[in-house]
Amino acid sequence: RDPEVLQNIADALGEDLIQEGELDRPKTAERVFGDQEARETLNGIVHPWVRRKSEERADALEQQASPPEMILMDIPLLYENGLERDLDAVIVVDAPLEVRVERVQERSGLSEQEVRARDAAQMPLEEKVRRANYVVDNGGNKERLEAQIDRLWSSLAEQKR
Repeated sequence: RDPEVLQNIADALGEDLIQEGELDRPKTAERVFGDQEARETLNGIVHPWVRRKSEERADALEQQASPPEMILMDIPLLYENGLERDLDAVIVVDAPLEVRVERVQERSGLSEQEVRARDAAQMPLEEKVRRANYVVDNGGNKERLEAQIDRLWSSLAEQKR
């Protein structure tokens, strides 16, 4: 929603992507997932801003009188943008492609083809898993996932002490 970012997107990719001061996400996705150059342009606008804001938020948290034990960040395209270098550890959540496709379709209403195109535009999950410090398996049910996260969180918290 940053006006400067929105203006940069409008200038680079088209005014029609901005509607009433907001990014038209479906229209933007349609444009950039079918055009690698447009996707790279969008990433070149958004990612530096996200990096700067993430650093500002982390710094503010660390400066609090009682800073948190850990700061977790959910970073799309982490490896694609070399952002892992700035982190103490990387956790990758893994699930089979079919499960991911089904879940994204349910959540977003996208077609299977659209979900697969977005997945294909990213580094293969297998490579992210290979590079990760920790992997959480999200191929099962929510209870199993939560149990894994609880164990991992406890382990990471213990390492920080």
